[in-house]
Parts: sequence; structure tokens; C-alpha cells
Amino acid sequence: MIRVKYPFLPHRPLTAKEIRLIPESFFFLLRARLAVSFQSSAAYLPRPSSEAGVPVITAPMMEAAKTIAGVIEGLSRRTPWNSTCLVRTLAAYNMLVRRNIPCMIHLGVYKNTLPGQLGAHAWLSVGEQVLVGGGRLERYSEIARLG
Repeated sequence: MIRVKYPFLPHRPLTAKEIRLIPESFFFLLRARLAVSFQSSAAYLPRPSSEAGVPVITAPMMEAAKTIAGVIEGLSRRTPWNSTCLVRTLAAYNMLVRRNIPCMIHLGVYKNTLPGQLGAHAWLSVGEQVLVGGGRLERYSEIARLG
């Protein structure tokens, strides 16, 4: 998979499109945070994927997905709550689904160096590109694909 890095604040000024996405992104980050905190995972996670292939992603779809992911990643560092990888992934997933952009949530685990401890991570991909939560994925064993 290809990982995408986002130049977001303070490296460059925001575009008008990114500014318009901030309120929606804030809402979906808050909604995801509350869901993760107070609901069972069956209530907020999508169903496991049964599709075998990678869906066709057009250039405008990918551009919109990258913009949304960039705003989510940048805004998540500025929320008053802890926006974990799962919160960021759920927020981006919900925004992309609203725009009919096919995407996939991946859940993975790795064995920590301390005995008996596991680490977990969630990331979101559109096509073959990881857009949210793409740091150091090689150490994770993917256990689920949702979406």
C-alpha cells in the first residue's frame, strides 16, 4: 500500500475547500469520539468487507478523499479530546461514505516487546492508498477489513 503524507498547518495556508470542511470534520471527530467512548463497537463499526477486489477510484474522488483525510489529520491534533487512530479513521470513513467514495477501515495488532501486551491500530485506505493512520504499518498484522 502507498502511504500519503499531508502538509497541513502550519506548513501552508488552508485552501477554501479545506476551510469549508473544518466544521463537518469537527462534528465527525466528536461523534466518533463519543461513539468509541460510550457505545459498543458493533454500533459504530461498519460490517466486515466481503468484496474481493479494489474498487475503481476516479481522480476527483481521490482528490476529495485526500483533502478530507488531510483536514481530519490536521484538525485531530487540535481537538480538546484525544483523537486516537480509531476516532480519526471513523470520522474520515463517515465523511467519505457520505460522498459515495469507496473506502476501507483496517484494524491491526502487533505484539509489544513487554510480555503479554498487544498494540492496536486502525487506518483507512481509499483504493490502494492509506490516507488516515498510515504510520509504521509494517509492524501490524491486519486482523479485519471493514467497510
